[in-house]
Amino acid sequence: MLIILRILFTLSTIGLIPTAGAAVLLSLLDQSPQCNVPCSLDYYGVITNTNSTRIYLNGTELGGSPGPVYDDSAFYVNAPFYLDPGDTFQGLLFQAAVAAPFGQPLASGQFAVFGGSGEFDFDELARVYFSININSNDVPEPAPIAGTAAALIFFLCAKNRSRLHRRGE
Repeated sequence: MLIILRILFTLSTIGLIPTAGAAVLLSLLDQSPQCNVPCSLDYYGVITNTNSTRIYLNGTELGGSPGPVYDDSAFYVNAPFYLDPGDTFQGLLFQAAVAAPFGQPLASGQFAVFGGSGEFDFDELARVYFSININSNDVPEPAPIAGTAAALIFFLCAKNRSRLHRRGE
């Protein structure tokens, strides 16, 4: 059963399982990019109308783990208003930015396209899941650690030396 769930999750992740009744395939070109903090990621994808009628692309939903900032305005700038039967759009769909490490090596999210057969329909056409592999540079450099250790040893030695001078030894 676990294997079946993993297969279904993988297929839905790459957009091969559209939502019920939808005739739109949605996939991302890079599902899980690497991010060296700070970073900004562009998510390019493909939207295909497999229906026999025109499909209007009327909106999106974008959300994910707290930490990164998500922006789907690229969809509204780049995507066409509609796709005729068999048409495909490939381009920038959304962006994510990670300004600072937030304690997790992986962020995940989802992007959905809404629309339908009419200009004002807002049914979910397709949804895709994505993740961000976050590489933070939180490991301190060796030089500051060595400098701190040397300063600590110096102060400890100086304290012991002053104690010995007070005793008259």
